Amino acid sequence: MPLSALPPRRPCLARAARAVAACAIAVLLSLPAPAPAQELVRPDLKTISPVFDGWLRNPDGSFTLFFGYFNRNSGETPIPIGPDNQVRPAPDDRGQPTNFLPLRQWHVFRVTVPPGWDDEVIWTLGVPGTGHREQTTGSLNTIYEIGNPGGPQAPTVGGVPAGPLTARVGRPLALAASASPADAERGELAVRWSKNRGPAAGRVTFSAPGALATTAAFSAPGTYELRLRVDEHVNMGGSSEEHHTDALVTVAVEP
Repeated sequence: MPLSALPPRRPCLARAARAVAACAIAVLLSLPAPAPAQELVRPDLKTISPVFDGWLRNPDGSFTLFFGYFNRNSGETPIPIGPDNQVRPAPDDRGQPTNFLPLRQWHVFRVTVPPGWDDEVIWTLGVPGTGHREQTTGSLNTIYEIGNPGGPQAPTVGGVPAGPLTARVGRPLALAASASPADAERGELAVRWSKNRGPAAGRVTFSAPGALATTAAFSAPGTYELRLRVDEHVNMGGSSEEHHTDALVTVAVEP
């Protein structure tokens, strides 16, 4: 038979190509789906434990619950409001810090609940990069009732600006306040300025963080909340008492 009489091979080639394509599609469909992105765990980061510091009764019948934390990191640790820093029940943001100082910090924020309230307030906290979250639960269990840490025995703080301040990146902002001990004879005061809330990438540098008069320099624009804590230590002759007063200053920082 002459070659010209042979049937064309193109239909066979087309069928073979379709078979290969179908096989390739089947293989792709059988492959497992890509694993979700996992958080990169950094061994240099340590955890922060939220702590319920107790509750007190208010004169109007409401209750105030206090929360603090223990930060195992040696430096300040930013954690924005979100899954790693939230309060339940909603809203997630109850004024908790977004910048965490090292070591144990007491009565950092408070949640006020109405008269007749009988529920729980849960604070979830996790340092991004540790793969670890912790919770603390606040309730009106009588064993956690405390005296007011900012009551009559706490130092008096004044002169702190009431309204929001404005500043610019890299330009120090002057801050000043006054304080006097509740126990004029035995009370000793300790002062500390710190960043309480603000942009995670924004650093605040105080020229004299342990003085009532200082300056604050900001590394990035945004809205910041600075905390002035004044602790009063009273030597009772073999025992001691400690009380504190907080003042918060909001600063809008422009580029």
